[in-house]
Amino acid sequence: MMNRFSNTRKFNKNKLLGMSLLTKIAPFTVLSTITFTTIMTGSASAQDTEYTRQGAGPMYFSTYEYQFTNNSYMHEDEYKKDIDWMAQNFKPYGYDMISTDGWIEGASLLNKNGYVVSHNNNWMTNPLGSKPITGQLQNGDFEDGLNGWNVETNAYYGVDSNDAYEGSKLWVYGNDPHTAKVSQTVTGLGNGNYTVTARVKFPNGDVNDFINGTSTANMKLKDFADGKDVEAAPEQTVELKDGLTDASGKPIYGLFEVHAEVTNGRLTIEFNVDAKAKDSSFQLDDVELYKTGEKPSQDNEPFQYPSEKYPEGHTWKYWGNYIHEKGMKFGVYYNPLWVSPEVVKHPDKYIVQGTEHNPGGPIYVTDMIDQGNPNDPNDGDRFSGGSPNAASLYWLNVDYPGAEQYIKGYVKYFADQGADFLRVDFLSWYETGKDPNLGTVGQAHEMDYETALKWMSEAARENHITLSLVMPNLSNHGELEQKYGDMIRIDEDTFQGGWDHISGRRQSWQPAWSQWANAFQGFTGFSDISGRSNMMLDGDFLRLNTYSGDYAENEKKTTMSLYTLAGSPLAISDRPDTIGNDYKYYQNTELIEFNKMGLVGKPIYESAVPYEQSNGSRDSQRWAGQLPDGSWVVGLFNRQDASQTFDFNFKDELGIEKGEVRDLWAHKDLGIQSSSKVTLAPHDSVVYKIVPANTDKTFEAEVASYSRGVQFAKETKGYNGFGYLKVNKSGQSVTYAISTSEAGVYHLKLNYSADEASKAALHVRDVKSGECTYSTPISLNATKGKWKEANEKVKLKEGTNLVTVHDASGSFNLDSITLRNAQVDNTPGTLQNGDFNKGFDNWSRSNMVNQSIVNGAVQIGGTDANPFHSDLWQYVVPKGGIYTLRANVKRNGNFDDAYLYVQNGKDKQIVEVPASEKMKKVTISHINVSKGDVLKIGNIANSQAGGTLTMDDVQLIREESK
Repeated sequence: MMNRFSNTRKFNKNKLLGMSLLTKIAPFTVLSTITFTTIMTGSASAQDTEYTRQGAGPMYFSTYEYQFTNNSYMHEDEYKKDIDWMAQNFKPYGYDMISTDGWIEGASLLNKNGYVVSHNNNWMTNPLGSKPITGQLQNGDFEDGLNGWNVETNAYYGVDSNDAYEGSKLWVYGNDPHTAKVSQTVTGLGNGNYTVTARVKFPNGDVNDFINGTSTANMKLKDFADGKDVEAAPEQTVELKDGLTDASGKPIYGLFEVHAEVTNGRLTIEFNVDAKAKDSSFQLDDVELYKTGEKPSQDNEPFQYPSEKYPEGHTWKYWGNYIHEKGMKFGVYYNPLWVSPEVVKHPDKYIVQGTEHNPGGPIYVTDMIDQGNPNDPNDGDRFSGGSPNAASLYWLNVDYPGAEQYIKGYVKYFADQGADFLRVDFLSWYETGKDPNLGTVGQAHEMDYETALKWMSEAARENHITLSLVMPNLSNHGELEQKYGDMIRIDEDTFQGGWDHISGRRQSWQPAWSQWANAFQGFTGFSDISGRSNMMLDGDFLRLNTYSGDYAENEKKTTMSLYTLAGSPLAISDRPDTIGNDYKYYQNTELIEFNKMGLVGKPIYESAVPYEQSNGSRDSQRWAGQLPDGSWVVGLFNRQDASQTFDFNFKDELGIEKGEVRDLWAHKDLGIQSSSKVTLAPHDSVVYKIVPANTDKTFEAEVASYSRGVQFAKETKGYNGFGYLKVNKSGQSVTYAISTSEAGVYHLKLNYSADEASKAALHVRDVKSGECTYSTPISLNATKGKWKEANEKVKLKEGTNLVTVHDASGSFNLDSITLRNAQVDNTPGTLQNGDFNKGFDNWSRSNMVNQSIVNGAVQIGGTDANPFHSDLWQYVVPKGGIYTLRANVKRNGNFDDAYLYVQNGKDKQIVEVPASEKMKKVTISHINVSKGDVLKIGNIANSQAGGTLTMDDVQLIREESK
């Protein structure tokens, strides 16, 4: 995010709001819901990309917490520390990306095409590893927050860009009379006479108090010469009272100057304020220190691009390479619609990429902005939050020739810099020029919004970048964002985090950003447009260290459970010095498995009424979703401040009679059950994995991914689960993720109802490429209000397939599809991925640090001198019969336990893994399976330091049928 507004302090809104675009807007008001005249559903066609086909969002780290709490860009030393920490502690668990966040006002160094070369200029001018700078003032423009400055006051203070003279400013604000001292001591100065200048403003009604002396302020220089004998060291002072208003009496930035003769190599610069009035504000900007008569002037310097002027500087690519070397992806925060005001200073130096050799001459970047009067920051089409200054970015004019090349070139540029992920922010401000809390923040671009998104989308797809759309209005239920984005933000910013971010704040809907305020409401409200080949719903960053109070541990568990069930990105923002004991919440291996399997669940829908119209139409406290292997994940959440009992019936909500249940936080198998009754403490939750006790795999439509106007319903009785889907328009579709243990032809049954004869089409696609691997038409006869079956054969590949039912003509209701026995001698309940050719797909893991795939086999071994425990398993529902389990294994080193096991209820059979240098086959025979049994097949390894166990070719073979 850019420097964003925050509501962390209570201010008079007509006075200084000591925040900025660095901290996004927390709401001042609560907007009430409005009455709908139409039902809003996923009526837009969704963008189908290699990322949305995966289902769940990425697991990664964001620099947000450091930047938000320090109101600053990301310093390189802290950035490197975070990268190394993540690579060591979280990469083994699947967190495989590092992304910057905003605070990008200080990024104004541009390449020849007008693209910012790094997150902040300091990455270039003073890169990590450079010698410390002495003999000059630090951060006099406050682009680096408060770095270098000391502030002593009992009032509020900070740094932001709101009403800055240029870029960022320091501010002090007090509701009551107060004093303040802002100072910095500079060392390493050569002796001589020095000049200090500064811009100062008192923006509130008490500016006249400083002019007439009722309140006082001064700029003081001291410590520049040692006192002699009893004589005090000299000081130089200038009163801050002249030139503070214009001719009409309006407060302006006054320019103040003071001199000192330095004889000891040091100088302390001090600003002192004694405000006698209430609601008084002091603003400080552009403090400069230079030898008198030698003020640096950039006007006399020859123009150089950053690569020429700072050849040792650290660009985006420097850090992209560093992160890639760690085996992780690189994420960048920036909006390709932003144009730096630097292009106005040198209009002939920045040319739109690809137009250099145009017959009519090149297109200059400065030609594609409405700059108005460049000397008046209030003029022109600026991105400023309504308070522009000279450093405020411009919005690109999408209608101008060359705009498409500029936007697409920006996306490609980031890809060339190593970016795998692009987080594009402040889209609502661009679209409408409005903010629900600030009012007008700039010009509206509603006619250009779709065009801009389209160009970004096309470039992102071409360059294999995940496109994250942040702060969108999501008009018409995200119609445009659904067409062009991979990921959308569905709630307000994290801000201070805690339970407030997850479940507090406003509970009602509003028609523009942010439609929902908290994560529970946002995930629930937009759940109908989430899922495979649809949208990834982004609940914003996670700061588990911010939770406090009696229920804090419950809330952390609930947060991770909710984000996992909703298929949200899991974006850690805690840092090494703030995370404390919260590693275990981020490192729950069984929840992580769901993300890697692409889980995107949905709340239990009570009716077809949109959630925007009635919070009672969907139960935000009960969620369910299906994995590609047909098993269920159920989350029960107590959002209340008192204990609450949940009675969850599997038949009513999931459409299954019974299943093997596992508690994912207790890491405990609960056995075969048909329901779950649990009492949860305030803000607590429970997550179950439920493996249906059935050899056939049934996939319920109501938790599948659907779009193009498909609607949830439950009027026609006799459906399974908690509802079904109405498919009533050509082109509408429902997509399921279905995994199989072997490639082959399978029987597929559609459970449907139709008032008229209709036609559908079945398409099977590859998850990675999106290519269609099989298709067939389906005829659906009229059913006269009853549910019928349509049987087809479908060709599936080994692993996960995307199976989509399209409406070709007519209309029908879709309840479920069931995968039955293949034509080959195989059953969908067979053990999957026993050769580990697909990594750990279909296997659950208790230990992601000590388990890896080496040469196509599982290797379980110590990474350090510590002992470890490992359990690796999967559930299988075979037909009745007698089975044999076989595997190739070996081990060396000291193990307390090393065995394969098959567990059927309370019965457990094991075989030891022998010590050997070569792979040996081990067998568990006479595994007796009855109809409805659920087997748990796995490996236990409890090792002392240095032990290694290898396993491959795990097979469950049916010897006799029943």
